[in-house]
Amino acid sequence: MERRKADRYFSEEICKFKIRAKIDEIGVNGFIFDISELGVGIVGQMSDEKRIFTGANISGYVISPDEKRKFHFEGSIVRKEFISHDEIEKLLIGIRFSVKISLPDYLTMFAMPVGFIVD
Repeated sequence: MERRKADRYFSEEICKFKIRAKIDEIGVNGFIFDISELGVGIVGQMSDEKRIFTGANISGYVISPDEKRKFHFEGSIVRKEFISHDEIEKLLIGIRFSVKISLPDYLTMFAMPVGFIVD
C-alpha cells in the first residue's frame, strides 16, 4: 500500500501545467505528473537524463497552461524512473519540496485530491 503524507492532485488538466526548472546547470522542461503540498512529479523527455541524480537540488516554477500565473519551488530529487506516457518513454522525476507549499486555487480547482495514509 502506498503511503503519502499529503493529498496529491492528478488530472488531465493538471498535467497541462508546465515545469521550468534547473538542476545545477541542467535545464528541465516538463509537465506536472502529480502534485501535493510536499512535492511534485515532473514528466518529460530530457536529453541530459544521465546527469540527473537522486539527491540533487532543484529549483524552478510551476506555470499555468496560459502562462499567466506561476509559483516557485525548491527541493531535491527523491525519485527517477522511466515511464511510458502517451506511448512514448519519458523520464519521471519525483521532487520533495524544501518547505511545504500552499497550492494555489487555480491549480487545485482542476482535480479532486487523491487521499493519503498517515504513517
